[in-house]
Amino acid sequence: CLSLRQVPLTIITLFFAGCGLVPEWLVKLRPTSASDGGKSLSRSISPTHYSLELSLDPANDHFDGQVNITIQSQATVKHIHLHGGDLEILQAEVEDRGGIQKVEALKGPNGGLTLRLARFMKAGAAVLRIRYRGRINQWHRGIYKRQIDGKWYLFSRLSRTDARLIFPCFDEPRFKTPFRLVLTIPKVAMGLANTAAEKQVVKGEKRRI
Repeated sequence: CLSLRQVPLTIITLFFAGCGLVPEWLVKLRPTSASDGGKSLSRSISPTHYSLELSLDPANDHFDGQVNITIQSQATVKHIHLHGGDLEILQAEVEDRGGIQKVEALKGPNGGLTLRLARFMKAGAAVLRIRYRGRINQWHRGIYKRQIDGKWYLFSRLSRTDARLIFPCFDEPRFKTPFRLVLTIPKVAMGLANTAAEKQVVKGEKRRI
């Protein structure tokens, strides 16, 4: 009689894989490392739409954001790999045909970000909802600030792989994904973009564009 404690985990894994079965307890034992943002993402998951909200104020050294990413998965997965730069992930969840579940965010090298799910996400459409906080930089990357004639301004720069510094995303050129952007800024400020705003609403000391 041989105790399982005496058998290397790799041998147990091969045994179940050969049977075509992977028990739930073994899935939980498998180590999971965050993805390397310098490597190409899997082609099994693609973003189809971004809904992004940013709360910006030149007086701060950080900004807050919320992004909802609609994705299409070609397979059942337990982890979702994307990019998150140096963003602080405050809360994340995913909704698919099985309902809503909270996920754990793991930060990897080179801006990699892995979302570890509590249960498997089914193939098909799903929505990732991520609330986070980012840093306002002093150099020309992501969102950065500059003082001009005594006044502070915020600018954005998304060249190369800088989008991941502003919001969690699938930050590769092959993904051409439409998005909707909402800005919340001080009432006395003005927000400009390369497309016209649909509307502006002032409430209290904030302007929502």
